[in-house]
Amino acid sequence: MADGKEKVLSPPFIPNCWHTANTTPLFQEQTKSKKLEDSIRKLDQEMKRTDQLLYQMIPKQVADRLRSGEPSVSTCEVSEHIQALHQRHYVIA
Repeated sequence: MADGKEKVLSPPFIPNCWHTANTTPLFQEQTKSKKLEDSIRKLDQEMKRTDQLLYQMIPKQVADRLRSGEPSVSTCEVSEHIQALHQRHYVIA
């Protein structure tokens, strides 16, 4: 400069290129897309976990029939080869 003094730019006058790049529509859409992918991945994990728990409670064939929209009453099966024993236990002190 003519007077021999250098002018120093303070931070507000320095362009924030990284800041403007983070607010572009493309960056925002990429961020939304990444969040959506993460949500889908988490949903898939939860569905697998739910399936495992369901198959522990009822047979897979019955669960699949219920998921396909078949009425629950029609999934009941009768077999003459099954016997059930009901027994009561009493404790006498």
